[in-house]
Amino acid sequence: MSSFTRRDFLHHSSRLLAGTATAAMLSRGAVAGEKSARLALACGDATLSHVKQADCWAALKSIGAEGVEATIAEDMSLPRLFHPTRKYSAATPDDLAMLKADMQAAGCKITAFAMHNKFDVQPEAEIEWAAKAARAAQALGVPAIRIDVVNRKVDASDFLQFSIKTLKKVMAATESTGIVFGVENHGKTTNDPEFLDALFAGVG
Repeated sequence: MSSFTRRDFLHHSSRLLAGTATAAMLSRGAVAGEKSARLALACGDATLSHVKQADCWAALKSIGAEGVEATIAEDMSLPRLFHPTRKYSAATPDDLAMLKADMQAAGCKITAFAMHNKFDVQPEAEIEWAAKAARAAQALGVPAIRIDVVNRKVDASDFLQFSIKTLKKVMAATESTGIVFGVENHGKTTNDPEFLDALFAGVG
């Protein structure tokens, strides 16, 4: 009986995903007659720790990707982007400059930030955090931020209206950055098409 570990699965499935996406992209481009259309292959940062490389950029390249969805913490650190001598953050101009320089040197990019939000636990702090993350994303050329819209404290019957009100504030606080927010599909809330339709219609 052969042994196939979780790490093996992540490593090989990442390569398969990258290859499949490349083939699909090339096929679409050939059919459409596009000469310069190109998509960036990306993965979530949680995958990278399972790839045995010196830093996150080398890990990306080893699985055939150039982009990463990077988790951004409330203190603006990027805890899953690893390097032997650096701790990555988006908290200060110097942090942003170092991160941008390393990305450019590696030929890699952050394709999205991922926030793990608790909007109904600390709404004002979450809105402020989203605004900071959006400004950092703008500075780095990161086009999108993934957010969590999950009820922890607010009753499910009230959560839709609470979310609409809160996300309107997020949009107002970040509109000038041009950053797009994507809602992660979670559990019984944002996996529900009716909830999502109502949320998007309510926020606008």
